[in-house]
Amino acid sequence: MSKPVPTTTFRRQIDFDQKEFIGERELQEDYSVINFLKQQTELLFVLADGMGGHAGGEVASKTAVDTFVKTFVEYPSESIPAKLGAALQQANNELASTIKAQPDLDGMGCTLVGMHLGSQGANWISVGDSPLFLIRKNQIIRLNEDHSMAPLIEKSLLEGKISQEEANNHPHRHVLRSAVTGGELALIDTPPNTYGLFAGDIVLLASDGVLTLTDEEILRTVKGVNGLQADSITSAILSAVRAKRRQRQDNTTVQVFVVPDTWQKGGGSASNASLWLALATSFVAIAGGLGYYLTIHPEGSKLLSTQPEGVTEVKPPQPIELPPAPTANKENDNDTSKSKVEDGANSPKDKKDPKETKETKPPKAQVTPPKTTPPKTVPNTNPGSTTKTNPPGVANNETVITPPPTPQVNTPANAQNNSDAKNITAKGEEIKKQEPADPTPPKPTPRQQPGGSTEPPKPPPIDATKE
Repeated sequence: MSKPVPTTTFRRQIDFDQKEFIGERELQEDYSVINFLKQQTELLFVLADGMGGHAGGEVASKTAVDTFVKTFVEYPSESIPAKLGAALQQANNELASTIKAQPDLDGMGCTLVGMHLGSQGANWISVGDSPLFLIRKNQIIRLNEDHSMAPLIEKSLLEGKISQEEANNHPHRHVLRSAVTGGELALIDTPPNTYGLFAGDIVLLASDGVLTLTDEEILRTVKGVNGLQADSITSAILSAVRAKRRQRQDNTTVQVFVVPDTWQKGGGSASNASLWLALATSFVAIAGGLGYYLTIHPEGSKLLSTQPEGVTEVKPPQPIELPPAPTANKENDNDTSKSKVEDGANSPKDKKDPKETKETKPPKAQVTPPKTTPPKTVPNTNPGSTTKTNPPGVANNETVITPPPTPQVNTPANAQNNSDAKNITAKGEEIKKQEPADPTPPKPTPRQQPGGSTEPPKPPPIDATKE
């Protein structure tokens, strides 16, 4: 049996209805409820088809539906799928407790389909073969799965294993593969997401007694109703079932919900959809304008700077350019170049503080003396110039040009080698402390070239290597 639906303000605004037909059975084992939720802004449809012998089917369907509704309302969650799942599980547990308390009810059970309808669309959960249909324009779709043997029999028919007559009269056609019996729920059907509805859609829940009609006959019956009112649709479907005059017609219960015109595609109301669209458009416009102001506009780009106001930005140091080589045309440059030391070994970088020099014992290491380059000679064309006595084998009228020392890069390895070389003599004797050199180097005398021209001394190469 079904609980009557009270007439309320919501009832007049939203079109829904339910009716039942006992058929050719002695007992009405169907039980259905339509419950209002959230101040009559949402609906909960629950329908069960009982089974299990004398009085067992009635007890099973009513116990399952009442427990389902109570648990759905009281379950502490905002998730509709979670509430539906908890309600089904609790209904199954309640049947197990009832059977345990009343052993004579062992073997009872029921199918169950529960559907939540709101402005966002439909969510459902079902066990068994009670169908859930959606009628949209000129199409009818079954939304939930059939947990009877009928789908498997139809599959055998399509594969050519049985004939159409055998399929229609198969003795196991209405045997259930899953039902609410207080035991394990073998199969449960539920959608992965909320099912969106269009304005004018017709949702139909029913017990399997309605399957006396084919899907096409149900669609034709609904479309033949003037005005497509829920009350007229339920009456028309039950009249079509009676007209079949089927022997042993099962109980038939039908619940119908007509989606109002205020609901749009996807299940949202028109006012809510317009509001969300306006908010989304405003957000995009604000975000775009703010992005332009911060990244392109000169005033806005200042907000992205991390430099505090009034603090001068510190720029990284720039590479130092070396001064140009001195020329003979500028006397000041000559004076400057004269202050530089020709010998790279006496450059300021190579000077060491006398205090830092300590007496060290020579390490036991073999020192290879550096290779010497024989001096080059050029003729002395100036008889009036003063020359030093040359080494044996070189004429006294030739001037000896000694090549400048090769600059060494001050690396840690070279520094260690130089230190070892300075502290070791040929006989391995200890070197005494060196006196500090005169900090003022002598000014070099310009070298006289053939023809009487005087060329300023070239500056020694500058060691730019960091120590």
